[in-house]
Amino acid sequence: MSAPFAALLSLAARGWPFANGAGRLVERLGGAIALGDGVRDCRTRDGTVLRVYGDDLIGRRLILSGQFEASLFRTLLDFAEPHDRLVDIGANLGYVSAMALARVPGSHVLAIEPQTEIGALLRHNLSQFPADRWEILAAGLSDRDGEAMLQVNRANRGGAWLVEQWGGAQGEAGEAIPLLHAGRVLGALERLDLLKIDIEGHEEMVLRAAAEALARLQPKAILFEDYLGKAAPDAPIGKLLNECGYAVFAVRKHLLGNSLVPLGAGDRPAGRDYLAVSRSRRLPETARRKYRLPPNLVPAN
Repeated sequence: MSAPFAALLSLAARGWPFANGAGRLVERLGGAIALGDGVRDCRTRDGTVLRVYGDDLIGRRLILSGQFEASLFRTLLDFAEPHDRLVDIGANLGYVSAMALARVPGSHVLAIEPQTEIGALLRHNLSQFPADRWEILAAGLSDRDGEAMLQVNRANRGGAWLVEQWGGAQGEAGEAIPLLHAGRVLGALERLDLLKIDIEGHEEMVLRAAAEALARLQPKAILFEDYLGKAAPDAPIGKLLNECGYAVFAVRKHLLGNSLVPLGAGDRPAGRDYLAVSRSRRLPETARRKYRLPPNLVPAN
């Protein structure tokens, strides 16, 4: 597609007045726009400048619209307060980490990302913030220490997943990565206020390995993905989080914003995004009101 069309689409997507929908606009109309296969800098709608790959899904969205699933991550950050500590598991190029550092005064981020190429962009992108506010762990988290193979789709590096062995499919590459036990990594922390996990189906294994640390540290909110219907209170992830002291909500996206929908036994929402909220931590009153949370969260049945 032509450069003028790309500029027009970018103008429309960046000026999109609603909380959700800009990404879908880009995917529907901008899929054929060639943005190059190298790295380039782009400014997000939060005002930070991020270095991205032009041929990558996240890079394309950020270049054309200035955001990527921004309303979802703002839902997590609605529970943030000054000087909070965030762990970003599956940090990719650092969009969420940078959003937290820019939006939450005095916050600190531990960004965990195993991919070598993406890790270089992550370090560059976080270097615009004071060095004492962030750190990077270049490894994958799991239920063991060791090594694993990561299969990477060049068109969507954020969708990389762990495999027993690399199949060598066209457009994909394999990378051997170090694995660290999630319980040991999170258990070494003295404080954890917010947690984001985006690791393409490995979430349950990490949550199970880190259960003791989560029960002790009680981050206020945990944002995670689940494609397999495991988040309900009678399903594996929901049961685990309930035992750790959490109530789990489905994140429902609307044009103007997001809402949190409590999960009951047997619920299998159509979406993939969930927020677990601590039943024992004090929560920001603004988040309680915005998402209509009860004064005291009741443990799931």
